[in-house]
Amino acid sequence: MKGTPDTPDEELILVVIIGISGSLITFLMLDILGGTRLPSQFRNILISLRNAWLIVVTLLFIYGIYTYRKLS
Repeated sequence: MKGTPDTPDEELILVVIIGISGSLITFLMLDILGGTRLPSQFRNILISLRNAWLIVVTLLFIYGIYTYRKLS
């Protein structure tokens, strides 16, 4: 299939890139939440988005470790 990783190495690189960008987005969201006075409704939406994103990044990290161990 076109657009999918051909080798496990490419898949691992993709997982690492997504994990790093996920960490950066999480830190940006924490900065936004900590540094500004937002309406409480918008703030609650951002907090739940951040929590969902943290779960996704954690699962990707675990999957990356699993893939790496499977390769070696």
